[in-house]
Amino acid sequence: MDRESEKQFLVADKSPETGPLYRALFEQSPDGILIIDTHGNFLEFNEEAHVQLGYSREEFAKLAIKDIDPVESPEQIQTSIDRILKTGLGDFEVKHRTKAGELRDVQAIVKAIDLAGSKILQCIWRDITERKRAEEALRRSKEELEAAVRMRTLELVGANRALEQELTERKRAEESLRQSEEKLKVSLKEKEVLLREIYHRTKNNMQVIISLIKLQLASVTNDKTMQMFNDTQNRIMSMAIVHEKLYKSKDLSNVNLKTYLNDLAGSLLGIYKMSQKISLTIAAEDILLCIDVITPLGLIINELMTNSLKYAFPDGRKGEIRIDAHLASNGEMEVHFADNGAGFPEGFDLRNAKSLGLRLVRSLAEMQLGGKIELKSNKGAEFVIWFKDLKRNKRPCK
Repeated sequence: MDRESEKQFLVADKSPETGPLYRALFEQSPDGILIIDTHGNFLEFNEEAHVQLGYSREEFAKLAIKDIDPVESPEQIQTSIDRILKTGLGDFEVKHRTKAGELRDVQAIVKAIDLAGSKILQCIWRDITERKRAEEALRRSKEELEAAVRMRTLELVGANRALEQELTERKRAEESLRQSEEKLKVSLKEKEVLLREIYHRTKNNMQVIISLIKLQLASVTNDKTMQMFNDTQNRIMSMAIVHEKLYKSKDLSNVNLKTYLNDLAGSLLGIYKMSQKISLTIAAEDILLCIDVITPLGLIINELMTNSLKYAFPDGRKGEIRIDAHLASNGEMEVHFADNGAGFPEGFDLRNAKSLGLRLVRSLAEMQLGGKIELKSNKGAEFVIWFKDLKRNKRPCK
């Protein structure tokens, strides 16, 4: 069957009842549809294909794939056709050149069809030029954000070094003032003010980073990227709360675990707007933890609670979250985090978790706290974390 015969065969209505319907569906499709012979010639095309490429119907009828593909050679096009004829289906991202010379990105799905003993190809294409441009803009935006974060990090490192040097110089000055008790008290007071300033500045620097992330989120449209930025923002927030507590505390070395957990969990409920749906219970002793311990523990609670709020209560389901923290009789710190949500799949192994959050939780518990973590899944999920009595740590908190 030659090209003209194939065209006549395609346009003929085979049934008085269904022919007009199929033709209407073909012409009114929002995607371009082409019928192509085994040599890449266009046998039939719908209105959308004609509009997207800009050729008149008479011009279009004389075209072939090689006339609108600026990248692939005729040999490469024929190779692709032969492969589709063998496999039955092909999915490509290609470029098409319009009559006006504009290059457009196109996603094409091609299916081999048997027609009266001969093979033809049905091609459905969708213009993805704008999506490609958006992805490229997002990539550039991400690079700019990463550069800004790196620059801000370098500034923070420089500020911390300057502060360390200032503290060193102040200690030397204190040695020369030990002759007088009054001078010593004055020096200690100055040191306290300075240390509070360090915590305050650190907290403010973290708030700056959070603000930069919020600004960047305004231009992010990809849900996965947006969630990644939100998770990073929450992790920074959990550390900022530690420094805020130290700044306001009379004891500049330690943070009260109970008040910290209440503030952190309350903030997360507010961020995810679930304070009306989730019943939160915190049963923690008034234990003082130093910054080296409270920071990784706060990150762990942040990750576990974020995971529960995102995944444990689907479809607006109400539920409960409970956090228990106490000092066990064997001198170990024991922390329980539990929810009555959907739980984890049967056989789920925390050590083989693929998500960044759960891998971070295990790493913090084992590497930072020198402890261990266990996952129990029974009518929800429960994580149990143990780590040694703080007084036995090799590096003291005070």
